[in-house]
Amino acid sequence: MGKASQFYHQHTPTDVQRREILDALPQIEKLPADLQELTITAWACSWLSSPYQRFLEIPMAIPAPDYSLIRHIGDTATAGLALMDIATQRLGRAPDHDTTLAAMLLHDLDSSLIYDRVGDGLDYNKVGRMIQHGVLGAMILRDLDAPDDIVSLVATHALSSPFHPETPEAWVLSYADLFCADHALMKNGSNPIYRRKAH
Repeated sequence: MGKASQFYHQHTPTDVQRREILDALPQIEKLPADLQELTITAWACSWLSSPYQRFLEIPMAIPAPDYSLIRHIGDTATAGLALMDIATQRLGRAPDHDTTLAAMLLHDLDSSLIYDRVGDGLDYNKVGRMIQHGVLGAMILRDLDAPDDIVSLVATHALSSPFHPETPEAWVLSYADLFCADHALMKNGSNPIYRRKAH
């Protein structure tokens, strides 16, 4: 199926795997059918190319190795939907609902592929040392013919990205992601992003 890559393989999920993804991320069903299918297929590609047997086992990141990535994704989508309402109704900056929700559900698509378990923690693996977080997720989405706006949002969402699009969709994604990442960091006893000093 699709294009070959040394970093991941495209997979067609079984009905059981599709159900596991949908049960873990029920916000997918708030998307139109084409973006639902994109999101399920992209997550199947990422998950089934990773060493993790269960979807909910995928860890979030090095500073929060015991926090579920999928819980973070769901939290980000929930927070982002609330922020979209505020941005639209109170601030007069209306993000596109479907683009923003899809990006929130897909923003950390490559996290299952860039870290390995090392003892009780995580570290970057060979892939994570070659490609910046977000870019590999965008590559997967490009191979799946995802809309350009979603590819761009995923590619540039990370704090380490050299730039961020000047769009309401990027604005909402960034704050929803950071808000929920800080929650995971604090649960793990790590210093949250909002408390870090600027360099």
